Amino acid sequence: MRIVLDDYPKNSIPFDVVDYSSALICSMLYEPLFIKKNDCFFENLVKDLSKCKQIVLDFKEFYWSNGEQCTPKDFKDTLFYIIKNRLPLSQSLDFIEGVRDYLDGEKDNLDDIGITVKNNRIYITSLIKSDYYKHLFSTIYFVPVKFIDGEPTSDISYGYFQKESTDCLLKFRSNKYHRNYKEEKVLSFIIDDKPHNNIKYFFSSKVDITSTTIFRRKDILKFKDLRSYRSLNSNLMLRIEFKEDLKDLKEILENSIRNFFKKNLDVLDDIDIVDNLEMGILEEDKIDNFKYKKEIKILFSDYYPNNLISKGLISTLNTMGMTTKIIFGDMDFYLNEYYDNNYDICIHVVSPVTQHEIDYYMEKMNHIDSCYIEEYINLLNKWFHNNLSNNSLDKFLKKHGLFIEIGRLKHRYLISDRASSVLFDDNGLFFCGW
Repeated sequence: MRIVLDDYPKNSIPFDVVDYSSALICSMLYEPLFIKKNDCFFENLVKDLSKCKQIVLDFKEFYWSNGEQCTPKDFKDTLFYIIKNRLPLSQSLDFIEGVRDYLDGEKDNLDDIGITVKNNRIYITSLIKSDYYKHLFSTIYFVPVKFIDGEPTSDISYGYFQKESTDCLLKFRSNKYHRNYKEEKVLSFIIDDKPHNNIKYFFSSKVDITSTTIFRRKDILKFKDLRSYRSLNSNLMLRIEFKEDLKDLKEILENSIRNFFKKNLDVLDDIDIVDNLEMGILEEDKIDNFKYKKEIKILFSDYYPNNLISKGLISTLNTMGMTTKIIFGDMDFYLNEYYDNNYDICIHVVSPVTQHEIDYYMEKMNHIDSCYIEEYINLLNKWFHNNLSNNSLDKFLKKHGLFIEIGRLKHRYLISDRASSVLFDDNGLFFCGW
């Protein structure tokens, strides 16, 4: 089986994933404890015995690709590694007793954290009564990872596939210890971000699944009635982010984006626009009231529709008498520039850890006007304890957030009968249904 990706994956350690290609790779090497499909959770690798705030997961029998059984301790070790090293994902675990105290440095002993293992079960003491843990443990980010000499490795995995070699992220073979192993299968990925190439590969039987992130509606319109065609909503949110000293530009940028879509109606077929952006009214006369002397750097990855949107932004800023500089390149270049903060305005694709509203609002904390971060934290705490509505948080973010959400991208792809058992879960990742 061959699958096309639009960019080379960056790594294959689930909790280090920062790009979509890597997430897809990991979804073939690992499986989540739960599967989320059609807004329902299914017990995949565990039996859920949880009650109230006590999370109890009884592990089913499944094996690493070296033949060793995967145990609750493997999962505990993974969670503790994330917490101990204060990885970005550790923030999502602060619903667990003791995690916030450890992350804040108030406690330095992992034994004080409410995660224990006994026999074939893992016990997690939650601070909230919620199914949030199912959302987390249905993602590829929170799965057991193998450690060798204290360091994580993906050379040993437990998913349907395992690496063909330690230095290649594009070739895999069946894990013979997988519970559904039937026959030796070979999986390979190829990299190509050109829609016409993907179509050519597919109809010449050179690939089984095309890239899920490159097709515009016009690229694939003539194939939409074929049995092999799929169109799904994605969890990938396209948005504009900007630095704090440009916060007074927010309304102007929103108007610029609305104006862009009025002039580019075809792009509306490829993005599910958020409601508050769609209903806005253009007030272009406000552009004369903003003065900014420095050159504005606009960063984006060189993928559709980023390049088109950037032209709309540049046109607006130039009309205001501002000078602009565009910075763009492939995903490697883009991520380096993004994490180095080498931009004033950025066209960014983001997907929270889960689709749960907790992660939706927590992720926004990194993009709030610094004068209002403490207030936002207080509002989050009230909301967390059911003393504040979602609408109140949304209004606050609308006013003080250093971002403009545009809409969700779509997954459009072609899939052969040979790969019909490869499904998408609600998190937008592959799940082998065979």
